[in-house]
Amino acid sequence: MNRARRHAERDVIVATRIPENCPVYSRSLVEMTLGVLASLKGQLIDESEIQVLLDRLYTGPIADWWQGEVLGSARAFKAEVLSHLYPFESDDRLEEKFYEMFDGQEVLPAALMEEHERLSKDEPLLTPSLLVPVTQGQFWRLKREGRLQKTEEDVWVVEAPYDSDSGLRLDFEALNESE
Repeated sequence: MNRARRHAERDVIVATRIPENCPVYSRSLVEMTLGVLASLKGQLIDESEIQVLLDRLYTGPIADWWQGEVLGSARAFKAEVLSHLYPFESDDRLEEKFYEMFDGQEVLPAALMEEHERLSKDEPLLTPSLLVPVTQGQFWRLKREGRLQKTEEDVWVVEAPYDSDSGLRLDFEALNESE
């Protein structure tokens, strides 16, 4: 919740309603995660405890399912991307396939452009910390709406409301507020 440790401790609000066709994680994984988080209500979570919490989630049937997903994705990646790569050749289809396989991309909120440019010069290894993941569906919707532009450095910049507390707002009302 506090990527790059820019803030002191913060309260975290956990949404417990799982939307239909949740695009990011399987329903069972979200339900199990909510169960683990409910047991922590009101507690400060030390970063060293995160692995213990993850281990509680990824056991039993979830671990088996996850292992199958990872191995299947690795096989598909090898067959559909790696087997078609050649030195010094570029292929836009492979780039699209790469992002499609991970069901998402990272975008830079336009509000962070100046900070991104500063970090690119001063501390380039920190620039990825400014990127925000979006699903493939969100990405293509934003592209269709003309809200994404690619920089010379191949970074997708999104025109959408953003602040460090609420993150990137892609809901319909927020997108209309930004106009």
